[in-house]
Amino acid sequence: MTSTDNDTNAETIAETARHWVIRIASGTMEQGERERLARWLATDPQHRQAFEHEQQFWRDLAALEADLCPAPVVTESPIRRRFLPLAAAASVVLVMMVLAFRPQGDFHTATGEIRTVALEDGSRLILDTDSAVDVHYDSGLRRIELLRGRAWFQVEPNKRRPFEVLSQGGAAQAVGTAYQVEDRGRSVRVTVTQGVVSVRSPERGGEHAVMVHAGQTVVYDSGQPPSGVSDADVTAALLWTEGRLELDDLPLDDVLTAIQRYHPGKILLLDSGVGRRRVSAMLSVAELDKGLDALAESQGLALRRLTPYLTLLY
Repeated sequence: MTSTDNDTNAETIAETARHWVIRIASGTMEQGERERLARWLATDPQHRQAFEHEQQFWRDLAALEADLCPAPVVTESPIRRRFLPLAAAASVVLVMMVLAFRPQGDFHTATGEIRTVALEDGSRLILDTDSAVDVHYDSGLRRIELLRGRAWFQVEPNKRRPFEVLSQGGAAQAVGTAYQVEDRGRSVRVTVTQGVVSVRSPERGGEHAVMVHAGQTVVYDSGQPPSGVSDADVTAALLWTEGRLELDDLPLDDVLTAIQRYHPGKILLLDSGVGRRRVSAMLSVAELDKGLDALAESQGLALRRLTPYLTLLY
């Protein structure tokens, strides 16, 4: 057996041990499952070693969380206290299930995916991670609805068929240009990289339109008129289209939030005080795990990946 085979076998044993620890913590194990667990533990000493290792890890994590985030004294069973972190892990899974049922639109991207789409009129768009658009074309208007996330549009000129992007009740219209629209939850940012874009909000409120030129950006809140136009660093704004994240002098909490958008599952920083440290990083979306490892090491933090969907920093 090669070293690679040994590593794979060890990973499989660890995953199985983690599964059994989670099943025990759930409190819903049936007798048949308990018998299967007993047989699995008796099959190989490595199985019991891995199982005990996983149990100890959760005990240590619970103790660490208690030290970092002290809670009011309440009466609860030792078993519940020991496995409180598992509730957090379960909540991550539930959130992911909810997100999976969001509207997908005509074109969409998964977490960590960046996608280029050629449209029927010769225009093209680049969708950022976890983004979605609907496309509505007719003889007089090319309309894109940004359902969530961020996209950059390179518009094929056609004065008889204006091109507009709708988001959060507002619209950004152009004839032939290039610009980015980002849905930020309660607000939308439009950044123009070429030409001129008319931004209006509310969508039908033409009296509130502002003209945004190349190298400029504007923000509007949902249902509110656009704010004042300001200069934009276009190169930095579009780094994501090349699969790069530039995070300059930001609190670690904000850096992890930015990484989280491209990283499947949940990244948990257990020490809230560390989250205020200011850090800078240039990361590749294609190699986020390596970047996260380097970031943790630079801050003197331990990193543990419990599953592909739950990463702890402490």
